[in-house]
Amino acid sequence: MVLYQEPYQVPAEPPRADTTAYQAWKHLVWELAIQMDTKANQRLHAFDKKKPTRKASSLPKR
Repeated sequence: MVLYQEPYQVPAEPPRADTTAYQAWKHLVWELAIQMDTKANQRLHAFDKKKPTRKASSLPKR
């Protein structure tokens, strides 16, 4: 459904022994996932003019 996604890079996973770097990496990956979800949701809203939602159950109904 989403025809174009902006390019992005996921940095390599740091060693788990470095807890600060590992937690920062996990946070970065989480933020990237949220941003990708938001972009896809905004594009769906642009197609069908429905209210944006984060609930996955509502997406197949569109």
